[in-house]
Amino acid sequence: MGPLIYPPDQPVNLPPRLTDGSQDALIKRFKDEGGKPTEMPYRPGYGTLGNKINLRANFFAIKLPKGPFYDYSVTITDVTPKSAEGSGKGSKGGKGKGKPQSSDPADIKAPIKRRIFELLEEDKLFQPYKSVVVHDFSQRIVSAKKLPQPLQLTITFKEEDQKEPDDKKKALYEVTVEFLGDINLEPINRYHLSILLQRMVILNNVFPGIQKATCSTETTIFSLPLRR
Repeated sequence: MGPLIYPPDQPVNLPPRLTDGSQDALIKRFKDEGGKPTEMPYRPGYGTLGNKINLRANFFAIKLPKGPFYDYSVTITDVTPKSAEGSGKGSKGGKGKGKPQSSDPADIKAPIKRRIFELLEEDKLFQPYKSVVVHDFSQRIVSAKKLPQPLQLTITFKEEDQKEPDDKKKALYEVTVEFLGDINLEPINRYHLSILLQRMVILNNVFPGIQKATCSTETTIFSLPLRR
C-alpha cells in the first residue's frame, strides 16, 4: 500500500478556484450570454438547500509520463497435483502425482483470478516489481519498467481470510508473465490534446468575451479567467 493521499489528521482544504468566486462568475456569464448550448445544457447554478460540507472524491488531475510503458500478457494455469484417470506417469510432478486439474486458463473463474493476482502481489519474488506495475486482475500487466523474462511464479492459493493454505485442499497456480511490446503514449497524448483544443474552440465561440484559454496537456486542466 502506498502513502495516503489525504492524511486523516489534516483538514479538508479547498483549492482556490472553488473559493475565489470564479465559479459563480462563470454561471452568471452563461446566463448573460444566452444562446443555445452546443453540447450540453448550461449549468443554471449551484444547490443551496441543506448543510454545506466539504467532500473529498477520488477524482484527480494526472500527469502522463513520456513513457514508454511495457505490455505483458499473463497466463494462469492450474497445476494442482491430482490423481488422474489412468496413470500419473509423465506428469510434471513425477511419480505419484497426476496431471493438473486443467491446462486451459479459460477454465479459471474471474474471482479466482482476482485472488491469484492479489496473492501474486504478496509473493516475495514479485515484490521488486509491485510498485511499477498495474494489472486488470485477469490477463494483462502494464509496467513502468521492463520485467525479467522469462517470469514465471507458482502461487499457492488461499482465501483472503486464511492465514495459511488448507493442506487438504491445497491449490497451486502457475503464473506466466510474457512480454508483448512497448506501449507508446504519444497517441494518447495527441488524443487528449485534440479534445482539449475542440473544447477551447467551442468555449471561445460561445463566449467571445472570455480571455484566451490556456490548457496543460500534462494535467488536462483548463484555465479560463473571466474578464470583469
